[in-house]
Amino acid sequence: MMAVICSQTYLGEPLRLKLLDGTRLNDQAARVSRIATLDGGAVITHHGLSRADRTMKLIVRMSDADYDALVDMMAADTAFTLSCHAGFFSGAVESVARKESGWQILFLCDGN
Repeated sequence: MMAVICSQTYLGEPLRLKLLDGTRLNDQAARVSRIATLDGGAVITHHGLSRADRTMKLIVRMSDADYDALVDMMAADTAFTLSCHAGFFSGAVESVARKESGWQILFLCDGN
């Protein structure tokens, strides 16, 4: 499967990246917190679930030129779009790192 990442102001071509095993596109976390109380218990607050709470972990095959283009995009812009089989998302690229299985890109969705 493929993913396409682009920023709103980058003048180059969008990045077309092959998704590899280990990619996590559908993980969802709620806005939950737990605070210890003085009596040894805990208070749990739950403030719902939002599409903006989604963090996607993409494991991709990427050339050195693609890596350089992504770093240039990250330096120049904060608004990104991600298109993949799970849908079309806006957000930001939090990080990119080389892993044994390929490159890992963390994409934070903004809910739009």
